[in-house]
Amino acid sequence: MLNLELIDDLYASLPKERQKELITKLFNKSKQSMGYFHRTKDITLSKLEVLADFFGMPLDYFRQGNGFKAKNLQSNADGNTSLNMGLMMENKSLSMQVENMKQSLRQRMKPLKLRIL
Repeated sequence: MLNLELIDDLYASLPKERQKELITKLFNKSKQSMGYFHRTKDITLSKLEVLADFFGMPLDYFRQGNGFKAKNLQSNADGNTSLNMGLMMENKSLSMQVENMKQSLRQRMKPLKLRIL
């Protein structure tokens, strides 16, 4: 399910110009607004991709119950959005865990390859 509170917070943190830019990207020329997500409680993959690209986050970031820590984005006065240091450290840690799991899996696969041959 979509994390509407997160989307509202991110949207509210943007300057007006960037808000208009996001609305245009999400809804093209229609008269929709961010209230669309509250009315429908659903989102198409294409709209989710626009949000993810706009904020520079993975698709999963906008899902309720995701593994990301809250408030990891920061916006400056120009409306540019960046990740804070906590999220970058979390990302590095997760990347290392994945790499360790891959290495462990490779080690476990070696005996299996020998048995198959």
